[in-house]
Amino acid sequence: MRKIIVFSLAILLVSIIVLVFHLTSQPYSVQDLTPRLLSYDLSWVHHYSAVSFSYGGQEISLHSLGEAHFFEFFIRKGAHVIAFAMIGFFAYCLFYFIYGKWSVGFAFLLVSVYAVFDEVRQYFHPERHGQLPDILLDIVGGCIGIGLALVVVKKFFFYYGRNSEPY
Repeated sequence: MRKIIVFSLAILLVSIIVLVFHLTSQPYSVQDLTPRLLSYDLSWVHHYSAVSFSYGGQEISLHSLGEAHFFEFFIRKGAHVIAFAMIGFFAYCLFYFIYGKWSVGFAFLLVSVYAVFDEVRQYFHPERHGQLPDILLDIVGGCIGIGLALVVVKKFFFYYGRNSEPY
């Protein structure tokens, strides 16, 4: 049973990494959401007109980007967090079944190395921009996933008892 769990977790983790690799290999023009967003009523976005900050040397505000691009910025950055949270979650679970107590460190290392690799790769890709803030955002997402996995694993073994621990 343990081999099946490890194999399944490895397949899930590799699948997510491959999906992220594929999506970040596409030029921005292929992934541009603004034409679709323009077909929706985005007037509610004006409730966030006071939000203004610098990200990667660019001003992020409703005034500077417009409704669709402003909303798309948060969709894209949310996708970073969610994707790397999934990587962190499944990396922790996989390493927990393989290494036990070292799993947090290995999962964090995997998330960090892949975040750097992905952004460096995007830096050299046409129509993409590899940025340090994206690396940090990816690592934060990975930490969220690892934290969630810690809670899930503890609840699982609390429910099923100490004898079910893999190490």
